[in-house]
Amino acid sequence: MPINCRCSLLAEVEVLLHKSQTEAGESFRDIDIPQELQRRQERLEKIAQVKAEIEARAQARSEREKAEYEAKLKERAAKEKVRGRKDRRQATQSPRSWSKS
Repeated sequence: MPINCRCSLLAEVEVLLHKSQTEAGESFRDIDIPQELQRRQERLEKIAQVKAEIEARAQARSEREKAEYEAKLKERAAKEKVRGRKDRRQATQSPRSWSKS
């Protein structure tokens, strides 16, 4: 979820808190402010959970790709050692996902 959306939810929570503490909250009788606050807080918690899950998946994928890359390099080095010469093919490129981090 974009950062702007999270900031927007936080801003809504602040507005609702302010309205609940002032006289302006009286004009919002049809809105259950505590319930709205709870709903928005739950959404923020869910966003944080999903973000953590996505980051964990990305980290796992990065580690898997790195291990595969290193295995390819070892296999290539072993073949070069057996042949007694360097492989003429282009060098294996590292995965983009973990080379940036």
